Amino acid sequence: MLKGDFLQRLQPAGRLAPESRRAYERAVEILTRGVAMDRAFNEAHRQEELARGRINSEMAPAGFEELYYSLAAANVRLGKNDDAVTAAVQAAILSPQYTDAYTVMGIALSAENRKEDAAIALLEGLLISGDEKFLPLLRTTYKSGI
Repeated sequence: MLKGDFLQRLQPAGRLAPESRRAYERAVEILTRGVAMDRAFNEAHRQEELARGRINSEMAPAGFEELYYSLAAANVRLGKNDDAVTAAVQAAILSPQYTDAYTVMGIALSAENRKEDAAIALLEGLLISGDEKFLPLLRTTYKSGI
């Protein structure tokens, strides 16, 4: 994904360079494989815990939230905002304190013209973290017309 970002810097705003598109698509491909491995590992761990006598309701969701965030970020860059939201939601489920998940979720929702949902995602990030980085994003979302 860094390669795509580097190549994109050389393009005018609003246009996705073909080289960047290929880099982002490759990142999505690799990250999607990573998600499959993450889920398989976590399912194996869950089965071990069930075999030890733990019940599902006692087990917290497990996974690598940054993997899902990175997938969401790559999808946003490709304009696949629904896929980005799905991945960002999973990152937030795995680690509610991971504020980048709320940021990318808000950006993807806003890009889909779901301004109210975007504001909610950004507000959740602000309330959970207290991080003021959400304030300008919230202002921009509200100014765009909710």
